[in-house]
Amino acid sequence: MTLVFILMAAGAVMLFLEVVLPGGVLGLFAGLAFTAATGFAWSEGGFGAALITALISCVLGLAALIAWAYVLPKTSIGKKMLPKADKVESADSPLKKHIGKTCVARTELTPTGKVALGGEIYDARCISASASKDEALIIVDADFYELKVKPNSRMMDL
Repeated sequence: MTLVFILMAAGAVMLFLEVVLPGGVLGLFAGLAFTAATGFAWSEGGFGAALITALISCVLGLAALIAWAYVLPKTSIGKKMLPKADKVESADSPLKKHIGKTCVARTELTPTGKVALGGEIYDARCISASASKDEALIIVDADFYELKVKPNSRMMDL
């Protein structure tokens, strides 16, 4: 049983070192150490010992995950490794600048298709089910990959 405890301790140390020295190698060796400890526990103590060893391995893995997610970002090493929140770019789509503009359907939108705006062609989704080719549309929203459009009622009233 001494070998089981040594392997579990070595696995725990490697797992927690993986948190501060990411790269995957120490995590892989930790997993191998836990697996070997479970195997030796099975051979020396049977199913019950192997089950307890496997459960302890899972708890240590969960503790390492919690340390990685919550503790590491607050340490000096974590602050150097991880980007600061104020340095992260805004998640706004560059297409949002087109909201409120008028565009023209270049294909039938059923509900998706292509629209032309300022000489550029964009992917679009019609929020009112469909739009005909060459129909004037107004941009009401945008995400990272498409414009959200609806028929332009101002153009229809003319």
